[in-house]
Amino acid sequence: MITNYGDTVVCVPGASKPAQAAESASAMRLRLDADELAALNEAADRATKPPARARPGQRAA
Repeated sequence: MITNYGDTVVCVPGASKPAQAAESASAMRLRLDADELAALNEAADRATKPPARARPGQRAA
């Protein structure tokens, strides 16, 4: 995901040793096709979308 979004800097939590950082960095070799990336983006959008607000007289969905 990092390489897909350009020049993003991400902290690798728990990487207190160089070997741990290297292992985490190896995940950068993972490649997703367009359908996989779209599915992840849709899931992220659903997870971060604020809940719908009810209009006066209506119940929230």
